[in-house]
Amino acid sequence: MTYQFIDHGDQKLLIKRTFKEYQLKPEFNVDLLNQWLGTDIILRKNGIFYCCETIQDAIIIEPEEVPVLTQNSGSTQPS
Repeated sequence: MTYQFIDHGDQKLLIKRTFKEYQLKPEFNVDLLNQWLGTDIILRKNGIFYCCETIQDAIIIEPEEVPVLTQNSGSTQPS
């Protein structure tokens, strides 16, 4: 599967679907189309609508101490 992206301002967008302008009714419901496709922004350029999902910045999560169940005693010890 090949993914296509758009740089829009300071955001990176994943293109999930495209439509030619004539394929949609005038004054179509943008919110309904976004909900149906699971997108959050629709862009238009040269008669093509690009239905996109905003790529969120990565967040590094530090692993927390997770208790480990020992087989013999049934007690927990921090890992």
